[in-house]
Amino acid sequence: MNDQQIELLINMLRAKGQITDLEKDIIDTYHELKKQPVDMNSAFRQMKSNELNHPDVLLKVTMMPTTGQKQASELTAQDLLYVLSAQFTFLLEKEETSQRSGN
Repeated sequence: MNDQQIELLINMLRAKGQITDLEKDIIDTYHELKKQPVDMNSAFRQMKSNELNHPDVLLKVTMMPTTGQKQASELTAQDLLYVLSAQFTFLLEKEETSQRSGN
């Protein structure tokens, strides 16, 4: 999915009115990825929220060969953006699967 398609999807979700928890997490994660400069505290909170709300996504991100384990105090902005980007991709896939199944 390219940036233009993602923007369109995010705008469609916003216009929808009542959104699901998954859709809210997609929008919130997208906003964190777009912030310049990166707000480390906010990005970290979003990453942890996604992990708590979507353990299936946490498992997928953890299983990626390029994902290493670090203490919270060791995370850099680049680390957070990498994990948020992966979470965002998996959240979008989850939403797509949900839409296909009619949920």
